[in-house]
Amino acid sequence: MSNLALTYPQLAAWLYGEEPAALAVAKDFCSRMREDYRINRFFNDKSVDEHAAALFAPIKALLASQSPSAEELHALVNDYFTAAFARHNRSPSLVTGNDFAFLLDIAGGKDMREIIPLCESHAWLIKLIPDDDHFDAAMEHLAASMVKAGVPESLRRQILDFAERGRDAVLARGPSALQAA
Repeated sequence: MSNLALTYPQLAAWLYGEEPAALAVAKDFCSRMREDYRINRFFNDKSVDEHAAALFAPIKALLASQSPSAEELHALVNDYFTAAFARHNRSPSLVTGNDFAFLLDIAGGKDMREIIPLCESHAWLIKLIPDDDHFDAAMEHLAASMVKAGVPESLRRQILDFAERGRDAVLARGPSALQAA
């Protein structure tokens, strides 16, 4: 991600300004996602500001001049998934509505796929079985949030391309996006 075409003044404004542009995009993005009936069921009840701050942390780490270590990035992503999706019950039920979703693969004759969560907190999202339509909705909101914030088209395209590379990882069906970053 550090190979985005940002000059130092743009990067400074994007990450370190009084109201960082990336944080403004993150707030608008989180707000749009929580208001969208197609995907709002995935999110917990924490505030948009809490979601956005947790999302901004890995963005800032990825765009900063020194890339974070794999462990640091893993911790930041785990913090985001906790802030956005974890249900915060210390003693989760042993049986939820989606715990037996794998039976549909068996009964329906579908090929079983390996579920690969990005981090521990990502498992909360995966239990709700997000699919490509949900990811597409998130991409719509990301694009709209960047347009609203006045992000230049060339940079928007680069950010959307980067986000698209994480599709399989976010949907827990491929190698970790953390490795791709």
